[in-house]
Amino acid sequence: MKTGKIYKIEVDGELVYIGSTTNLRIRKSDHKSRCFNENAIRHNLLLYKTIRSKGVTKETFKNRVKLIWICDVEFNKRYELGAVEAHYIKKLQPICNCEIPWGKKWNKKQYYQDNKKFRKQYDKNYYLNNKDKIKERKKKYNKSDKSKKICLFCKQKYTKTPSDFYKHTRTNKHKKNCISFIDDVIDTKECRLISI
Repeated sequence: MKTGKIYKIEVDGELVYIGSTTNLRIRKSDHKSRCFNENAIRHNLLLYKTIRSKGVTKETFKNRVKLIWICDVEFNKRYELGAVEAHYIKKLQPICNCEIPWGKKWNKKQYYQDNKKFRKQYDKNYYLNNKDKIKERKKKYNKSDKSKKICLFCKQKYTKTPSDFYKHTRTNKHKKNCISFIDDVIDTKECRLISI
């Protein structure tokens, strides 16, 4: 069994974040380096943006940002620690916890419900920052055969969207093939009737 710790971060006495870790000393140094190292992967998280927006610098970080222990948690699996962290996030409602960790087992539906606001904002930001990439990817996908379906009647390819299927059903080739298909079906039914 492992021992984890639930902690909170306060900036000038204001609660901004609830987190969990197995080593508070290392976690505090991680937060400091991510906050001020522009090359850090999580440098632009809401927590670090908030700390920087409050005028905290590398030199004043130690005096103004407090990492305070809340409780110890005995756990076997990481999600058990996450469940306790989620409890404190919901109870204390810090301003910088965008995502709520899951408890018990991973439940994708519950995760998306709990983090709906964050996911919506993340998706919006991703779209705004990557419009060109997304358009290029869609163009490439639409040109590939993955985006196509084959009509059962005329064996023609069409895009998977309902509007394209509607357009396809209005083409002369499709209409002719449907008529011949229906004739074939009627012929086979008559043959069965005659043989019975």
